[in-house]
Amino acid sequence: MSHLNLDHSELLQVFGPYSDLKSIIHHFEEEFQKKGEVICRIHVNELHLSEEDENRLKDTPISEIKTLSVDTENPLLLFKDVLTYWKQHLPHLIESSDQLSQHLRFKAIDQCAMELSKFIDQCHLLVNSLNSINSLCQHREIKLPSRWANSELKLWKGFNELLDTFNNKNTGVMADIIEYDLADALQTWLEVLSEM
Repeated sequence: MSHLNLDHSELLQVFGPYSDLKSIIHHFEEEFQKKGEVICRIHVNELHLSEEDENRLKDTPISEIKTLSVDTENPLLLFKDVLTYWKQHLPHLIESSDQLSQHLRFKAIDQCAMELSKFIDQCHLLVNSLNSINSLCQHREIKLPSRWANSELKLWKGFNELLDTFNNKNTGVMADIIEYDLADALQTWLEVLSEM
């Protein structure tokens, strides 16, 4: 892992006064890619940026960036870490899907809100991780398991149906989607990732 810290004056020296966050990050992505590394964390003004933050703040002028910190990693090591993480955590997520579906059947949605939010966040994190794995495998010409595409569709379908029913507050249908569709999709992903 590499770590780079730049303060405002160093950023101005390298990028000049008319740069924005998007161009600065793009520059570092290209530079680290030449070294065979990818950016895994970015901090601006000591705040960690998620991908959503990065998109939302992309037009931030250099004048508002007091500090920039970039952590990089070899993509194959990240790949291994992500696979290991999900092989360990998918069984827990599957178990929590069963518990959550039962809670939704017998409790009011507001009593399950925190548990439901956590489950949705974990599913979203899984989807993002799978996208990263897919992208890395394509870039490195690593062959994905044959069930990858169908498993991806299955997870997306269940996740989108859950979000639709969440907006309608239909707890019975939500419980069914979590217990049957998503739990099955998560189990499939556990098997697929275990093959890699």
